[in-house]
Amino acid sequence: MDGATLSFLAAKLLGFLLNPYSLFIAGLGLSFILLMTTRKLRAGRYLLTLVLGCYVVFGMFPIGTWAINQLEDRFPMAKDHPAPIAGILVLGGSVSTVMTRERGQVSVGGNIERLTEFVRLSQRHPEAKLAYIGGQGRVFDRKPTEAEVSKRFLDEIGMDTSTVWFEDKSRNTEEGAYVSYAHLQPGDAPWVLITSASHMPRAVGLFRKAGWSIMAHPVDYGTLPGGHISWTPKWPGSLGPLNAAIYEWAGLVFAWTRGKIDDVFPGPITVTSTN
Repeated sequence: MDGATLSFLAAKLLGFLLNPYSLFIAGLGLSFILLMTTRKLRAGRYLLTLVLGCYVVFGMFPIGTWAINQLEDRFPMAKDHPAPIAGILVLGGSVSTVMTRERGQVSVGGNIERLTEFVRLSQRHPEAKLAYIGGQGRVFDRKPTEAEVSKRFLDEIGMDTSTVWFEDKSRNTEEGAYVSYAHLQPGDAPWVLITSASHMPRAVGLFRKAGWSIMAHPVDYGTLPGGHISWTPKWPGSLGPLNAAIYEWAGLVFAWTRGKIDDVFPGPITVTSTN
C-alpha cells in the first residue's frame, strides 16, 4: 500500500474518531458499562455527567458555528477577479454519486454554489481555462466518480463542458492539487480556486504547496460575516456544526504536521511594499 493511500485511509479514520457524535455515543456506552459495575459506580456517574455536560455546552451553544466562522472569514468574499486570470478551478463535493446512480437523476448537495459559481465565472471570463477537480472520496462504492456526475449536471443546465477538463482520479483535495498541477502545468499563472468558504484555508494551503498560484473564491457560506452569530437555544441542540468545524480544523493540523501545507492556518498573501 502506497503512502498516499495510507494517508487517505488515516484521514478517514481520524474523521470518524473525532466525530463528536462518535465520541458522545462512546462516552455514553462506557458510562453505562461503569454504572453496571458496582466497584466503578462513582466513575460511571462522573463520566456520564461529563458526557452530558459536554453535549449541553457543545450542542446547545454556538461553539461549532463560531469555529466555522473563523474558517469562512479567513479569505474575503470575491464577486469577481478584475486581474487577468489563467484559469478557474472548482473542487468537487457538490453531488451525491451513489444517489445519482441509484435514482437515475443528478442528486446535488447543500454546497451546489461551487458549481453554479463555476458556471457564472466561466461566462465572465471566456478566456480562462476551466478545470473540475474531483474523483471519488469514498472508501467503498466508488462508481460513478464526482467528475462524471458533475459533468452531467453542468450539461443539463446548459454549460458547454467541452471546454472543461474533468479530473477524476483524486480521492481528496491533496491528491487533486498535485494531479491537476501535473496535468495542467500552470507555472506561475494565477488561477481562481472555487470551494466552500470553510474548506478554503486548507484547500489554498494544499494547492500552494503543490505549486499553484491561487486566487481564492470562497462560496457556500454557513455563517454571518464578521463573527456575528445568530443563536437561539434549542433542545436537544445539534453537534452538526461542531462536527463540520472539527473536520476542517483537524484536517489543517493533519496536513500541517505532514508538511502538506506551509502554515497551519493559510490565509491571504500580504504583499509588502519595497519602498
